[in-house]
Amino acid sequence: MQPSHWFTPPRVERLGRLLEVLPSRLEPVPTHSAVQIVWNHVGGPVDEVGHLLDEATACGLIESTPEGVGRTAAGTRARNQLREGDPSSIASRILRSGALADQARRLVQNIEYDPGTDCFRCPLSVRREIPQLIAILRLKEEVVVGESILLTRAMYEEVGAVWVFMEAAEHLPPWLRERQLVGHLAELFSWNHERLHVADPSKVKWVSKDDDSLGYDIEDLNPAQRRRIEVKGSRGPDVQFIMSPNEMAKARRHGDCYEIHFWGQLNVAADPQSHYAASVAAGYPVVIVDPAVEFDLGGWSLEPDGWRISMI
Repeated sequence: MQPSHWFTPPRVERLGRLLEVLPSRLEPVPTHSAVQIVWNHVGGPVDEVGHLLDEATACGLIESTPEGVGRTAAGTRARNQLREGDPSSIASRILRSGALADQARRLVQNIEYDPGTDCFRCPLSVRREIPQLIAILRLKEEVVVGESILLTRAMYEEVGAVWVFMEAAEHLPPWLRERQLVGHLAELFSWNHERLHVADPSKVKWVSKDDDSLGYDIEDLNPAQRRRIEVKGSRGPDVQFIMSPNEMAKARRHGDCYEIHFWGQLNVAADPQSHYAASVAAGYPVVIVDPAVEFDLGGWSLEPDGWRISMI
């Protein structure tokens, strides 16, 4: 996937035009023919055609198989909406692909909730860092850019949703891929979950993205005493996880302001939107408030994960 700054308005427009000239996946064209068709009819530099096809695939707009390249059902819907003058569908596909994750995170980190209007405001100074995201959002609805960037609640919830922040596996080294993706997905689920259940979602901070030494992953600044949430994830259903000495120390220090969220049966290959909904329906996250006291009361099996050995 290309970096977020690649998604300039002209390239996004070419992604839309690509959907007009490629056939349905039910009647795909050979890959070399697709490249020629796009170059002849869509425009832009010839060395960019491959990137356009790759990004359209990553966004779920087209599908590439051994039989060839063709438009997906989602691509057909986006094309039909574009014909009606509505570019919101292609904008949504780009957002949900995670292509603008870094810019979306920058926006969400700097946004403040305005209870008077039930909207969210971001300082205008941030605009220089997220120009492609602002352009994409304007395809979906009017984004007011005056003294500050103003988003409706619906737009804020979409730009900060779990699927927008998914990281592509290829961005991680192979030896870290499995564990990192499961942990990342669990943190995203908790961050999304908490922001949907508080008065001011902009006060729910994903702090471990900037500092992984805190002993917790998420802070909720809505209550008078901030909540600190450590997130654990697993592919399996059993509630079992590892706590570091630092995490246990912070759990004892913060008492009932510290909690653990456990997400089980995680599947990093699943569609994150439907997977999140299914996980919540299955009873996740399992929440353990004041875990140090819970562990001390019993009912948990604690095993050492290692030993510190030193010469005396």
